[in-house]
Amino acid sequence: MFILINIAVIFVTFKTINSISDREEFSEFGLNTGYIEKKIFKNKNEVIEDARHVINDLIQNRSFPGFVIGFTIKGKSVWTEGFGLIDIENNVKTHNDSVWRLASISKPLTTALVGTLLDKGLLNLNKSIYDYLPQNLLPLKQWNGLTVNITLRQVLSHMAGFHLTKLPDDFVNLFEAQNVSQTLEGLKNEKLLAKPGTEFSYSNYGYQVIGAIIESVLKNDFPNEIWKMCLGLGMNSTFAEKRETIIKHRPRYYSENSGNLSNADISDDLVSYEGWWPSGGMVSTVSDLLKFGNAMLSSFKGNKQSIQRHIFFNNF
Repeated sequence: MFILINIAVIFVTFKTINSISDREEFSEFGLNTGYIEKKIFKNKNEVIEDARHVINDLIQNRSFPGFVIGFTIKGKSVWTEGFGLIDIENNVKTHNDSVWRLASISKPLTTALVGTLLDKGLLNLNKSIYDYLPQNLLPLKQWNGLTVNITLRQVLSHMAGFHLTKLPDDFVNLFEAQNVSQTLEGLKNEKLLAKPGTEFSYSNYGYQVIGAIIESVLKNDFPNEIWKMCLGLGMNSTFAEKRETIIKHRPRYYSENSGNLSNADISDDLVSYEGWWPSGGMVSTVSDLLKFGNAMLSSFKGNKQSIQRHIFFNNF
């Protein structure tokens, strides 16, 4: 008998990966999406024991403070377990329900919310973003002296020519945002990097534009709308992080240098403080992300047609 693992989720108590060199370092541990070690297991117990061995090795020999790991098989939760510590200074053990920062995994959640609005006919991928946003919030853009159109599809796929993500520079403005639309102000007058639709440029700012569009269409703040979607999917511990909120099992975050750990830079906290929730400011648990992953797989396979139908069935 062979086991097909549909979804596996790992969270670690490190800060967001900030540079190419960091990504190369993480690839040594098999945690970079560019590196996947293929193994075949005879049963789920072999999977669990192998995972425990790998995780304990990382904690003991690679200076990783803590993990939560879980997986599902054919849509059913099989195993979730915490390892190590979520707070080194106070010796707090990792909890299965520790609520972790998602960083750029926030983007698939934002995209799923866009999907629900597509189902309702409130958004159209091929429409101009200026059909949804006023020009005082996002002025018309030009390329080679000519005004250009930018579609919702181009922004979602990082093909709009928007501001290329700069870390940590994009998150050191030190202002407390009440909604996503406020985050557009600092970059709204930047020139395009390329003609829309011609080049890929990974842009957190682009997903802030998506968040502002959601707020404009629904006349509500992004944190409220993403929270409602997550509740509909049974993801009760997934929401936009706010610094002042008391969150049970929230980890501390750390940086590593030559095997030595230190508290993560303050810029890690500013992502959520400054309202970058659509692009990188969400928090969740492993269990919730497994639910989300399976909802996406089910929707992709057409089992329930769309994420909107998942939300409908969870609400009744």
